[in-house]
Amino acid sequence: MIETLSTLRRDSVRRTELGTKARAHIARDHNPRLCAEAYADAIESSYARADRGPKGLEARLIEQGRPLATSDWPQLIGAMARNTPPPYRKKRLLIDVSELVRHDFGSGIQRVVRSILLQWVKEPLQGFIVEPVYATLGRGGYRYARNFTCRLLNIESSWCEDEVVEPVIGDIFLGLDLQPSIVAQQLDTYHAWRRAGVIIRFVIYDLLPVVAPKFFMEGGQSVYRAWLEHISQFDGLICISRAVADEYCEWLDCYGPNRISPLEVDWFHLGGDREVARTTQPLPDSAEALIETLRQSPTFLSVGTIEPRKGYRQTLLAMEMVWAKGIAANFVIIGKRGWLMDDFIESLRSHREFGKRLHWLEGVSDTYLYAIYEASRCLIAASEGEGFGLPLIEAAHHDIPILARDLPVFREVAGEAADYFPDTNAPEAIASAVEMMLFKAKRPPLARGMCVLTWAESAASLLSLLRRETPPYRRWMPVRGLRFWGSDPRLTTELGVSDGRSVHTNETEGFLISGPDLPLGAGKWVIVAEGEATKLDGNETISVTSGQGLQEHVQARLSKQDRKWRIEAAFELDRPVSHIEVKVRVSKESVLSVRNIELRPDETNNQLIDVA
Repeated sequence: MIETLSTLRRDSVRRTELGTKARAHIARDHNPRLCAEAYADAIESSYARADRGPKGLEARLIEQGRPLATSDWPQLIGAMARNTPPPYRKKRLLIDVSELVRHDFGSGIQRVVRSILLQWVKEPLQGFIVEPVYATLGRGGYRYARNFTCRLLNIESSWCEDEVVEPVIGDIFLGLDLQPSIVAQQLDTYHAWRRAGVIIRFVIYDLLPVVAPKFFMEGGQSVYRAWLEHISQFDGLICISRAVADEYCEWLDCYGPNRISPLEVDWFHLGGDREVARTTQPLPDSAEALIETLRQSPTFLSVGTIEPRKGYRQTLLAMEMVWAKGIAANFVIIGKRGWLMDDFIESLRSHREFGKRLHWLEGVSDTYLYAIYEASRCLIAASEGEGFGLPLIEAAHHDIPILARDLPVFREVAGEAADYFPDTNAPEAIASAVEMMLFKAKRPPLARGMCVLTWAESAASLLSLLRRETPPYRRWMPVRGLRFWGSDPRLTTELGVSDGRSVHTNETEGFLISGPDLPLGAGKWVIVAEGEATKLDGNETISVTSGQGLQEHVQARLSKQDRKWRIEAAFELDRPVSHIEVKVRVSKESVLSVRNIELRPDETNNQLIDVA
């Protein structure tokens, strides 16, 4: 700088030249009149652009006074919003909390929704704005759940309004809550959003109402099956365990929709936090005395809604066997009253040990729940079906042993950090496991050996799936051929008793199943059928026919091995048929079930011709 100034001071010609250029630059580019004219042009251009945009359309409608029917205004506003999205806007992660907005019963699913949502709204997510949303029955579309979110965060809500949701391309909708009725009502909304570039995904917690309907209210199976059919139309499903993801894929093979693009299926694990409610809620007055009582003798704890699948009947019978041997032990049930268990609750309250060695806590806070965990010797997870098993995670946080039913999902969650009893309804199985837990020399495995996640880690895992940071677990597409569960409504039965995905004999002779009377293309095929077999007398057969039974393609006798039966037989159709029928015939002495039937292409040297 010093050198440059010194040069200019010595060189008058150069100074004059630079001054001339500077004055020309000011006159050309910074002349006040020219700047004012450019400013005026910019203002006029801005008005001209606005005249052609949403504001201009609004102004023209007002100026011309064109009357619109009341029903036309929502369509006009929606069209304007879709055609003029904000130019700069962060992607939104729209979290469906429709059930939680209505009422929070503290159930397992609602605990998951609340816990994951809190993780996402407390800390900003890179690249996303998290927006809880909800829909109501009888009204189309979604609204932002801003008043609910303020209550969740315990902040003032007078500033906000639950506005209508108008997503744009790149947004993600996640059905985190479970509300089958809302989903059925909002199908048109999801399809419209998907056409606009919104990604639509749902969370599946389990398939129990369709695979084990006996545990649920009448009609629950059909409602849940319809929900699965609805959500399988969109971009992807995220299950809360690998076991649920595998079972869902099996369901898809039998009932999945026709698709031209793969359906992405993922899974993640739930979490838990030991300190979440430790000091936030005071304990009831009676809590201290109960906790002291539980510490006097080994306490076995079961946690979950009192409903048929939770195994409470079997567990109570098992504890009665333990008490009959003079063994000092407590049994505590923590869970709200559920369905189809009124007789059990009545027997529970009238039990001679109720209030002594048998306790039921119906509506406890998280603080009280965690205090009971700390006073307990062991968790009994006797449920006959689960999507995950949150109590296992809670037990792990408190370092107490676990006795669990030998279910695939419990093995997935707890691994070698639990003891397992056989998956049978016999109370002796649990009673024996309890006695071994109390008296065996080898110390039972502590749940601290489990690989458990915090809710922050669980929420981060789910977010990575939504962001598609890794390939999906499965990309499902419809398979060629036909697949059915034994209880499939497309199959008929003269005498069978449906139980989940199977149909069972009932000491009656006839056709256990027949159907499905669906078309099948020409070519080489294989039938694969299987089920359980307790007793066969040699008269049980399976057949494949077409032409109203006039043309027989397969005829075989069933034989059992290790309490199971399985048939795999090849056949060929020289032309397409409009009605293929599979029949399983049984006798009065037969004790068996049909679990799966599959008609699949024979992949060896096969050419298939579709039905015209």
